[in-house]
Amino acid sequence: MEKQLNYNVMPCLKHMALRTITASLWNQKDIKHLAALFCFQPIFNNDEHQQWQTIVEEKVKQNIHKLVMPESLISELIKLVKPIGLEILKWIMSHEKFLGDSCILNRLFWTSLGTVNYKKTAEFLIRDDQLDVVKRYKIACVYCLYNDIPALWEKLSEKDRMNFCCKHNPSRLVQHELVLLWTSIIKGEANKFNRRIKRWKECTLNQYAFKYAALSGNKIATEYFFQKLTLKEREECLVETTECVAIARCDTYSSCSFDFPKESYCDVIAYLLSQCNEVEQIQVFQKYPYRVLKCFMSWPWQDLFIQIVGHIWTFLPKFDYNTLLWILTENLNMFGYNCHKIIREFWLQSPISYKNFVINRQCRIGGFLSDLFNAEDKENIKLLLRNVTTVDKERMITCYSGVHICHNLIMKNKWDLLKLFIQESMLSEAGVTKLKVEFQKCLPMFYTERQIKWRKQKWNKFYQLLDDSNIDLNGKGNVKSEEYNLSPDDILPNDHQKKKFKK
Repeated sequence: MEKQLNYNVMPCLKHMALRTITASLWNQKDIKHLAALFCFQPIFNNDEHQQWQTIVEEKVKQNIHKLVMPESLISELIKLVKPIGLEILKWIMSHEKFLGDSCILNRLFWTSLGTVNYKKTAEFLIRDDQLDVVKRYKIACVYCLYNDIPALWEKLSEKDRMNFCCKHNPSRLVQHELVLLWTSIIKGEANKFNRRIKRWKECTLNQYAFKYAALSGNKIATEYFFQKLTLKEREECLVETTECVAIARCDTYSSCSFDFPKESYCDVIAYLLSQCNEVEQIQVFQKYPYRVLKCFMSWPWQDLFIQIVGHIWTFLPKFDYNTLLWILTENLNMFGYNCHKIIREFWLQSPISYKNFVINRQCRIGGFLSDLFNAEDKENIKLLLRNVTTVDKERMITCYSGVHICHNLIMKNKWDLLKLFIQESMLSEAGVTKLKVEFQKCLPMFYTERQIKWRKQKWNKFYQLLDDSNIDLNGKGNVKSEEYNLSPDDILPNDHQKKKFKK
């Protein structure tokens, strides 16, 4: 590794100030009241998220527009609304599973990164006498607030204590694992965890607690129990646990009902990698390059994504590179902050063989370019088309997926994007002719003959754009808009094209 990676994200003073302002807006009473109404998972790709965007995020944006500051800063604050708001959702999801409700947004403390400070918030909650003591005890155990656990235990009634105690085997209790562990410790009965420890093969109690905390996405507890490990214990389990967390982040299911949201695993793996030496980090990168990079797509770790990828190119398969590009473009509106920049740098820094893989895949079945148009990311569309050969530009717009992009833009009346595509492709006269022919061949896949005639005005507008682009490029207009007299064999799509379209 050329340079030891630094996993401490440190935004500039301007960005720290912007994140602090945005967090304070999210912390207002009316916003927290709205946020408390949303108890759902997963964070992404569901109806509730659309409601969250429409109701809560829009309310925060309205409050931002009321601020007296330059428009450029208003724009930057707007970009921070989504990722900082999702931090609240993560916090709700992390606690409703073992606290029973999400109406405990009394006060959230924030870090300078624009993330919820889980430990400070927990310390505030356990001192809130309005919150049920049972919940306060659970919070103290989950976040390893060891100085407060004994006092809260003493406040529990005998009946409440029975919910955390089992005379013979704590595994029979349906409680958070760390709550059971701390209850056993405070009662001097940690030996009752022997059965659980056996599941982890040969490991000590602290190793078990460390692994459990890490694999449940609990960074605070992970840090606490890691500090309790001896040097030998760390050497035995650090790399293995880091690899398991990378795997868990990419799994589509949780192994335990009390696991934190998947996005929380990113905080854990960043901490674990910071504790690994150079050789250990390379070992993790070599084994799970795709999974590690996927972790650093999440807020606030995007700033480290490009740094880390510089150490992973040697190990990253081309197919996984293509998949990561797809995830970034597919979730542009979800990731929000800095995603356009990451896509740009990820593309520019990639080896030429990786770019060729993406281009060839785009020409075969669609891919990165199609995703950029779906996201309407004009800057990165220009970037891609300006960093490929003239031949590849023409291939991408005249192939089936290129024709499909053109058709979608026409039907959505995205004429500015279509014009951009045509201009940046810099088609030759032969390329213009080929695109027209391929486009007309595809129309019967979408429409009946009558429907094609009804939309003739749209097709002619498209053909005129092609003609105009050729005039601009060559300084003369040799290609005319005309209706091609194609034979049935030319027009009807073959079976292979039909399958592509159905997909």
